[in-house]
Amino acid sequence: MGLLDEIKAEHRSDGRVPKLETILNDLDKKDRAELEDALVDPRVTHPQIARALTKRGFDISSGAVRTYRNNHVSR
Repeated sequence: MGLLDEIKAEHRSDGRVPKLETILNDLDKKDRAELEDALVDPRVTHPQIARALTKRGFDISSGAVRTYRNNHVSR
């Protein structure tokens, strides 16, 4: 794991790990890469991502996706 990965994996100051970060860590390599691509693509909406992840059994809201994108993704 590189330094950037370690920094990204660090917990927030309040001790909670963002829900989307937990999901990213649970995905296999291919699905993680595809989700990361979707997160940086401005054409993909927060609700689209949340619905797709929910269909795969993850409990996530579009608000959680929005918050993660705003705080952790450079677009």
